[in-house]
Parts: sequence; structure tokens; C-alpha cells
Amino acid sequence: MKYYFSFLILLVFTFGCRDIETSDSTIAKRIQIECELKKDCLIDMNNLVSGGWDRMYIFKENMSLEQINSTLGFEYPYFEDIAKRIVFVKGNRVIFHEDEFPGVETTKNCELVFDLGDKVSFKSYSPGEAIFKVRRIEFSNGIYFKLTQIE
Repeated sequence: MKYYFSFLILLVFTFGCRDIETSDSTIAKRIQIECELKKDCLIDMNNLVSGGWDRMYIFKENMSLEQINSTLGFEYPYFEDIAKRIVFVKGNRVIFHEDEFPGVETTKNCELVFDLGDKVSFKSYSPGEAIFKVRRIEFSNGIYFKLTQIE
């Protein structure tokens, strides 16, 4: 039993979200659990964020507070600094949000990277559109998750 526990801890530190400039994303942690150690899997955001949301928004770092407010149609109350944002909205209120502040030099361990394209600053999804292929990518600082919408 002692060896089993030691092996389990080793696996968590080897394959899990380590403490090397690691993302604090709750969604990334849920994706890691849902996808386990699979290289690719499908994620429906409806299963990860409860609350009956109407729209999901992904904002790149280059979006100002004014642009976010204009896109949402109401004031975004959680703006702190330049960050990638995931915002879930029901009516005219935010029911869940995450801000991912950029890593110092590279992608953070366990970071979510949405495939939005180069020419787009944000994208929005209805609950029926928010299904993503998740690719687990290993790199020098650990892993990150690349999400591409399934159309």
C-alpha cells in the first residue's frame, strides 16, 4: 500500500499541473480530470460550468475594458489588468469568469489556449456551440490544453 501511494504521488507530479508558473484556471483543472491522461478528448462547456449560461466569451489579451463592455452589452466588473478572459453570461450578468494573466516568458503549465485565429480578438459561443476538441500538449514547462471548437 505504501508503494501504491508513493507511485500515485509521483504520477501527479509527473503528469499533473505542477508548480512551475502554473495556471490557476478552474476550467483547466476540470479538463485535466475529464480528459485524464488522454492526448485528445472532447469537452462540452455545459458540463464544466453550471448555472444555465446564455453565452460564453473568450477574450484575448488585447481587449480593453471598453471593448469588453461593448461586446458584453454591460459593464464587466472583474477587469484588473491585461489578461485572457473566459466569461460566462446569463442575461446581463456574469455567472462565471476566469482571467489568465500572461506568463513571463512562455505558456504557463496547465494553461488553456483557445484556437481563435490570429485576426480575432474575441469569440462568443452559445451553449450548443461550446463543444471543444482538447489536445493535451507537452512542453518544457509541463502541459497546456489547446481547445478548438467542434463545428
